[in-house]
Amino acid sequence: MGSKLKLLLVAGYFPPVRISTGSIRPWNLTRCLIDLGWEVTVLTPKVSVWNPDRLDDVENKKRQIAEMGVNMLYTGHWLTCLAPWRYQLPKEKIYWFFGGVLRVLMRRLGVQNWVGWVPSALSAARKLKPGDVDIILATGAPFWSFDIAHRLSRRLIKPFVVDYRDLWTDNPWGPIKHQWVANHE
Repeated sequence: MGSKLKLLLVAGYFPPVRISTGSIRPWNLTRCLIDLGWEVTVLTPKVSVWNPDRLDDVENKKRQIAEMGVNMLYTGHWLTCLAPWRYQLPKEKIYWFFGGVLRVLMRRLGVQNWVGWVPSALSAARKLKPGDVDIILATGAPFWSFDIAHRLSRRLIKPFVVDYRDLWTDNPWGPIKHQWVANHE
């Protein structure tokens, strides 16, 4: 067989982030795909975005990623104030106050707190060219990864697949109250 197939994995959670199956699943998927001969690039938020309590064995994970040959495409994350329990935030009280106001507003509108990752991810992926990718795989949650994959698919003229493993609008523990969210899904 000639050159390796190239996969772009859009993953909101990826080690060294420790978020249960949110990061374990894309990690194991990446390992398996590499073992099968794929070249994998992971589009994910950079380590400095995360609350240090959410990270696990950072240097060891970075070493493992390098040894596996994973291409990492790290992004920033706008609007980290929408999830202060997850992200590293400035300590200024004014930031926390306006972040709280924005959190309340976004929740009432039904906007998921990952929305700030979309512009950062699209910006970081701007350097990708059609020859860099054969297929795009988005794993969710966060469900905004699906939107990122769709937009990149249109720009790069490549197919995308969604790894839709979690409940979204039919989630019995947190039902969606806005019709526009269900329509987006």
